[in-house]
Parts: sequence; C-alpha cells; structure tokens
Amino acid sequence: MKNLKYLFILFFSLNSSFSFGSSHCTSNETIYFTCNSGKNNKTLSLCGSKNLNTRESYLNYRFGKLNKIEMNFPESKKDSLNQFFYAYYFRAQVDRSEINFENKGTKYSLFKYYENEEIPGFPPEPIDESGVSVKPNGGKQIEIKCHGKVEHRLYELRKFIPCDKENALNLDGCPKK
Repeated sequence: MKNLKYLFILFFSLNSSFSFGSSHCTSNETIYFTCNSGKNNKTLSLCGSKNLNTRESYLNYRFGKLNKIEMNFPESKKDSLNQFFYAYYFRAQVDRSEINFENKGTKYSLFKYYENEEIPGFPPEPIDESGVSVKPNGGKQIEIKCHGKVEHRLYELRKFIPCDKENALNLDGCPKK
C-alpha cells in the first residue's frame, strides 16, 4: 500500500510538472501567458521577472518552437514594461483581457476571452479562446489561437503596465494607479 501511495505521489508530481512545460520562460521568470498554437507546434509565451515592482523588472514576448525562438520582443529588457499595454473588460459571464504591443510596424494582441452568456432561444455555448492577433502595417490581420492547456496571469499585469487608452475593452477608462 505504501508503494502505491509513493507511486501516486510520483505520478502526480511528474504530471503537474509537465502541465505547463511548454513555455519559453526560464525557471527564473514568471509565466504570464503561455500556450501551444497547435499549428506547426509553435509556442506563445509572455515571460517576466518574478517581481515586477523593481527597476530591473521586465516583460518579454517569445514565439516559436521550443528551444528555437523565432520572435523575441523587446530585444532589450530595459524599460520593457512600457512597451506593453493592458486592456480589460469584465461583467457577469464575460471576462476579456488583452496585452498589446507593436514591433516594427506590426501590432500584436495577446488575448484571453471567456464568455458564457445565455441568449434566449439559443443553447448556451461558452466561448473560451486565447491566442495572439497579428496585424502587419497595411496588411490583413491574422489570429493564431491556442490549442490545449493555456496558462495565463494577464490580470496581474494590470498594475504594472500602461493601460491601452484607445482599446474598446477599456470602455470605462483606465483605472487610476
């Protein structure tokens, strides 16, 4: 019986360590967002310093296959918190978060959307979507959606990065810090 108990503990610890193993973030960083796109097995990750309250704090977006990063933004950690913008909307049964940034004229929006509204006459179908929206300057917007498990802590960033004043999600304006 003891062996079974240890086997269960070993299995659980291994299983939980692999649940968010698909990330570009290092063990010295906090994972604020990570998921697999499913398409070409690419991973989207928003990584940051463990403590965002210091002068050395940073955020970094990484995209590509694990161990082969294709995009790393920003290139420098210095003042990186001010290169990302937060948008958030919440009401009963609706929760939408976005982290927006621009790199070389292309606009990016990491998103986590959840909706579970009941509309009379329609069966309830919750929407739970995450991914990144990419809009090249003058080009067509594409959306890369996450598949499988998504880890996110986007709401925590609200206190540390600027509010996106032009984003429609911030209908009531930006919160005062």
